[in-house]
Amino acid sequence: IRSLARRPGFAATVVATLALGIAATTVVFSLVSGALLTPPPFEHPDRLVLVYRTALEGNGAPRLTRWSFPRLTHLRRSARSFEALAAFGQSEFNLALGREPERVGAEQVSAAYFSILRARPALGRLFRADEDSTPGTHPVAIIGHDLWVRRLGADTGILGRSIRVNGELLTVIGVMPKGFGGLTGHAELWVPEMMAPRLSYREHLTTDQNFISVIGRLRAGTSVEDAKRELAVLGARIAAELPDQDEAPATWRATAIPLAEARIDPNNRRALGVLFAAVGVLLLLACTNVAGLGVAEAVSRRQEITVRLALGAGRTRLIGQLLTETAVLGAAAGGLGTVVATYLVRVIPVPTPTPGPANMYGAVGTFASSSVDGTVLGFAVLASVVAILISGLIPAVYAGRTDLASELKDRTGAGRRGGGPVQAGLVVIEVALALVLAVGGGLLLESLRRLQAYPLGIDPEPVLTFRIQPSDVRYPSERAPELLDRVLAAVRGVPGVRLASVDACAPLGVSCANSTLYVVGRPEPAPDRAPGIMRHYVGPDHFATLGIPILSGRPFALDDRVGRPNVAIINQTAARRFFAGEDPLGRRIWFGGGSRFDRPDSSATIVGVVGDVPYGSLERGPVPSVYTPYRQFTYAFRTVMVRVDGDPMAMERAIRGAVATVDDLPIFEVRPLTERLGDTWARTRFIARLLGSFAVVALLLAVGGVYGVVSHSVNQRTREMGIRSALGATANNLVRLVVGQGVRLAAWGIGIGALTALALGRLIGSLLYGVQPTDPVVFGGLSLVLAGAAGLASYWPARRAAQVDPVVSLRAN
Repeated sequence: IRSLARRPGFAATVVATLALGIAATTVVFSLVSGALLTPPPFEHPDRLVLVYRTALEGNGAPRLTRWSFPRLTHLRRSARSFEALAAFGQSEFNLALGREPERVGAEQVSAAYFSILRARPALGRLFRADEDSTPGTHPVAIIGHDLWVRRLGADTGILGRSIRVNGELLTVIGVMPKGFGGLTGHAELWVPEMMAPRLSYREHLTTDQNFISVIGRLRAGTSVEDAKRELAVLGARIAAELPDQDEAPATWRATAIPLAEARIDPNNRRALGVLFAAVGVLLLLACTNVAGLGVAEAVSRRQEITVRLALGAGRTRLIGQLLTETAVLGAAAGGLGTVVATYLVRVIPVPTPTPGPANMYGAVGTFASSSVDGTVLGFAVLASVVAILISGLIPAVYAGRTDLASELKDRTGAGRRGGGPVQAGLVVIEVALALVLAVGGGLLLESLRRLQAYPLGIDPEPVLTFRIQPSDVRYPSERAPELLDRVLAAVRGVPGVRLASVDACAPLGVSCANSTLYVVGRPEPAPDRAPGIMRHYVGPDHFATLGIPILSGRPFALDDRVGRPNVAIINQTAARRFFAGEDPLGRRIWFGGGSRFDRPDSSATIVGVVGDVPYGSLERGPVPSVYTPYRQFTYAFRTVMVRVDGDPMAMERAIRGAVATVDDLPIFEVRPLTERLGDTWARTRFIARLLGSFAVVALLLAVGGVYGVVSHSVNQRTREMGIRSALGATANNLVRLVVGQGVRLAAWGIGIGALTALALGRLIGSLLYGVQPTDPVVFGGLSLVLAGAAGLASYWPARRAAQVDPVVSLRAN
């Protein structure tokens, strides 16, 4: 400590550099720990599995699907690998408690659900077996702690009282403890699955559709592999006895996936892996930078080291002394880095995964929250130890190799060669690592730029969006158009509202309907070979509301309703794909599935063609889309889009009040369309910005390393510079000599870094959009930036060398 106190500048630089690397590494590890390593918050989560049906179609990978209630009944009756199996389904219900109606997250579950999760109520009781046996006969509910506090004032007398959910009165029988949100992670209300026909979907218990998720707890002594073997047999047997009516032919099986694995979106796992690898490179670069500083410091302390050796210090003792100094600095850096990481974890906004096919539409929560807990602190300590070893060992070993006899004879210091080769090698490594990080950040930033520049085909400002989800039981498809008429009329009556429409999802959303297309007058393909399309049930003002251009034909009219001829509008991609070389206007089409347009005799006439709008993933580009008027067929749960004057969020309160007049209907997910669109590239933006920040730090460290080596070399070569100057070298000659040294080091590093980045490009390829991992513009541009920065860093020491008086330099040393 006394030794370091005599060199405060060196000590401060080392602490700051290592703290930066440790802080960044700890922050990213906290994300990895929360998302991938922290187990789900249930008792013995390693015994919990999600059970899926699998369909193998052609030579593709198995496709996971959920269960229908009849198939699940068969499974529960036959499976022997589980203590119990329970159904659960993500829902959102309208809750009315005397004040403004509220939309609450809910789960429809089997009675065994809570015992499988080992969950116990904080108040009251759980569902009984008889409440899970007869449809619609037990209107009971269990509420979450936060809902109990927020809407019921934590009233302990709530048990036995009724609450109105989706228009039905349910008796509260229990309150769950604080922090319990079920398998979805955000549920506040639980109802028996047998109540679903009265609350959400009338055919819930009889339909052939597969939308029920299944959780199971393995029996003691049963492994996941044992369960998979049994399920493979049962899945085939159930498929044979209860074949899928609307599914294409496939080989059906079933499988089990551990809950800890199923909760992780594969895309997020890949993104976190890339981030963790990148921050590991940054920490290695910081350590390399400190090692270079340490070598330079060892050179400047050569006289001290020589004296220690002359007085009898062994080389092992000397290396221990220098490593101890590094350990002191590393400990300080670890403490500072952990403090900084604790702050950053709280303020860095981590994007929430968007529900989609990859995570079964959010049926299972991620249970991912980053925090600096014991695991993360342990990692910070480990990172500090690694940083100490990497950054301290090279300078210590280098100093320990001092030749005592040569140093004692060389009293003038003329023979000192400094740490040139070692320092130069470290700088080459720094530049290479910096380029690897810079290329990764550059590729992701370019990907983000292209995502944000994608032509959406709409005018998103100023448009407010929100969702409504009335009970399908109260408002089946036959009654849904009348309800939406009232909702849109109430919205249009709000001052400042210009236009309004509905759809299943907003542009770039993932919840719009898919179907298959048939063209009247053409041979009818088999159901599994019919081309796929995206379906939209929209209002008359839909295209004007979103600013979608009408390319030919007409928009929908107010008179396009049930009882009038069925009409449809297709997008440009559908027109090119299905009607290439011919005019689609006047052609008649119908669709697979269960709408009013599902037979040739109920086909719809194409009356217009509109511009393309992307839905779902941008990676697949525009997909064929067909729009039909909601007044001819729709479902009640919709996304409402409202074009307004001024700030969209300023209209929220008035619009919320207007919609509430329609059957106490609450609205939720109220957001401007621009913000909703931003969700599409939220993950890319987060990773790009984080990796871009790492790249900037890496470039600064690498440039600092070049400057340090060149500056130290100039100091060591003062006498040489004087001789060159005395022999006629000009200032420009000396500048070119010194700058050339720095640029050569950078060139070696850039070459090695470029090759490494090319080799690692496939790791980041799946995160990119519209840009290749080998993009020459990114590689070339960043290489030039790094080379230029290295040249600039070398220029300042070069100027200093060129300005030294030859007489003074010849007297040096």
